[in-house]
Amino acid sequence: MPLNSYRNYDLLSNKYKEFHEEKVALDKEIHNLNAAKKYWERNKFNPILTKYNDTDMEAEFQRKRNEENAIIASKSRKVTNRNARG
Repeated sequence: MPLNSYRNYDLLSNKYKEFHEEKVALDKEIHNLNAAKKYWERNKFNPILTKYNDTDMEAEFQRKRNEENAIIASKSRKVTNRNARG
């Protein structure tokens, strides 16, 4: 790296040389967006609320659970009817 190259950031003052406030705000926004992306990739289920954070995933789960409950209920009715007959 050449000695006379221009650096946008001053390490001693811990500030950008030009437009410091705007660049710090942009850096913070980028950091927050990256953190949010990582959070949503890693945390699909909320154990406190016991539901998925994504509404589409939650709707799909509810649909599958209702189908399974309907199958179980129909099987239990068949067993109850068979036992009632004798």
